This record gives sequence, C-alpha cells and structure tokens, in this order.
Amino acid sequence: MRIGIDIRLLGENRRGFERYTRGLLAGLAAAPGDHEYWLYSTRKEGDPDLPNDPRMRLRFVPPCRHSFLWTNLALPKAVRQDRIDVFHFPASSIWFRRGPPTVVTLHDISPLLIPEVRPPSFAMRWYMRRIYAAIRRRAAHVITDSESSRADIERVLRIPARRLASIPLGVSPNSVSVAEENPEPVLEPYFLYVGALDGRKNIPGMLEGFRRFLEREKSRHVLVLAGHSQPSPGARYLDPREILATHPSAERLRFLGEVSESRLDALYRGAVATLLVSLYEGFGFPILESFACGTPVIASNRSSCPEVAGNAGLLVDPDDPDAIAGALARLASDPAERKRLADLGRLRTRAFTWETTARRTIEIYESVARERAP
Repeated sequence: MRIGIDIRLLGENRRGFERYTRGLLAGLAAAPGDHEYWLYSTRKEGDPDLPNDPRMRLRFVPPCRHSFLWTNLALPKAVRQDRIDVFHFPASSIWFRRGPPTVVTLHDISPLLIPEVRPPSFAMRWYMRRIYAAIRRRAAHVITDSESSRADIERVLRIPARRLASIPLGVSPNSVSVAEENPEPVLEPYFLYVGALDGRKNIPGMLEGFRRFLEREKSRHVLVLAGHSQPSPGARYLDPREILATHPSAERLRFLGEVSESRLDALYRGAVATLLVSLYEGFGFPILESFACGTPVIASNRSSCPEVAGNAGLLVDPDDPDAIAGALARLASDPAERKRLADLGRLRTRAFTWETTARRTIEIYESVARERAP
C-alpha cells in the first residue's frame, strides 16, 4: 500500500504538531511491513532528520502563495499522480477537494471549547469552522491523542465513533535530547513551565498560584517559562513584557522563549518540578517529557492530563490557585516525595512509545484501505 503523509510543517517549530509527526515517522520506520510512505513537503531538501528508510520517499511539491492553495490545488494533483492509496494529514488539516481516502489526526478542538483560544477575527473563525466541517465530512477516519479529546470530538463535531480512534502519543529516550555539556544555568531552584502562552494554558492561574506559594513559604524559587511566545496570525497570546510589568512576583519569573532541544532537556532535568495546569490539553507532551527526564509533574486534573500523568502526577484543580500553591510547597519541601513521583514517572513513560503509536496508526491505514477496496 502506498501511504501519503503531509510533512510540510517539519522545521517550523510548531512543537506539538512537529513532535507528533517526527515521532510517528520514526515509529513507522521501525515497524515491519512493506507499505510505502510518500512524504509530501514544500522543501526540496526535505528535513535532515527524516528516518533513513527505503520505504520512505520524499515528494517535493513547490509551495504556493498561500497554504490553502497548496493543500487544495498543488497537493491533490501530486497525490493523484503518485497513485496514493491513503493520505494522512497529521496536523489537524484536510483538503476540501475529493481525493484518496483520508486519515486526519485532529489533536484537539480547543478553539471550540475554550473562549480564550478562539481566533479573534471573524475570517479566522469562519475558516476554522470550515476545516472542522470538512474533517467531519471528508475524513475516512479521525485519530486523536486521548480519550478526553475523542469524547469531545464525538460530542461536538458529531463524528461517529466508528470513524474515531484515540491513539496516545509516545516518548522515548531519544525524544528528549542529551543535555549540552555546559548549558546556561538557572542558578536559583526553579519550577518549569514548557509551552505557549495562549489562553488554554491557564498562565494567569499558574502565576497566581506561584505568587501565593512565594508569599506563604517565603521561598526564593523562580518560575522558568520556556516555549513559543510570539503570536501566530489569528492567535491570542499573553505578552511576557506585560506580565513582567504588572505581576507582583515579576522578579521571580524567567521567560526564555523558544529554546533548543538540548537546552530544554537540561531545563527539565534541573527543575524541582514541571507545571502544566492547563484548562484544556489534547495530550500534554511536557508531562511525558518531564517524566522521561526524571522530574515530577504538577498537572491539571482536567481533559487529557490525568490520562497521561496517571498515578505519577500531582493533580490539581487549575481554577484553584491555593491548590497550585500547595502542590508547589509540597514538592519544594519534600525530596522524598519528589523522588517517589519521579520514579513513578519513569515507569509511566513505558506505556507511551512511538512504536505503539505507529502500529495502531498502520492499523487505521489498512482498515481505511480495506473499506475502499471493491
């Protein structure tokens, strides 16, 4: 079977989507079988980190002025020429034209559930709803990252359960890179947040919980925030400069912006704990990444976070700053508890491998192809 995969986002620093696509490709390369994988890219040179597998073939499709034109004109033409049997969009996208049976990974539908994440412009909201409608109408099968997201998609988009699959993502020793020999240090003891500064991440609630922790414990800990902080078109992001100008504990905050993989690894390993107290997560990569680095996690008790963290995470109500402050105090003051949770976290990562993600995804490809066969 000849399977096409859209890999155009590789190299664009879209952490969650890019992590998923890279992990899936690595898992597919490790899987047995004789399926061919045609990887469609807008870069002639592709990506230097693509798996070295003879079953994988880079297919360059020149970029268009707008990604919409590439998705709906240039890409379908190339896919028809290549006689693709099943096509996979791994980043919550789809074409509006007819084509081969299509598998879409829809990581979450947070813009439909969290007001703070909805695009501010009418045009962006209209386009977003067109995408969701096209996925509901045209996707032969929809993959999502968690049971929480699967239930939301079934309930809100009304996609039948028979066309939906929850396939957890993976983490491996190579998913988080080896630390730099001499990374720039954070000298004070610190908690770590990794992710964007958008509305679903509950940044104000996290900062208020941290402020109360500092006030009550008279602590000298700092909160390090690493990740994308520049707004994308149509997205709503908090501005680090505004936070630093107005937050009562601004002197204890460290905004690092986007960091290298090796720097991120060092940050995870050096943190007292990682925080992910989001209002909504489709999966929650930082939970697994932190576990893989031996660092405990304080996570939200909502959406997918409990699924991923299991019994290894310290779960809190994201709307309760006192609960967040209490969890921070507990891990700051109790080394034995930190070690206990870190050990459980390492064990927890064994349940999440890219090989399993790829195997279950191949089963979807094969099922969709069988349904198409006469």
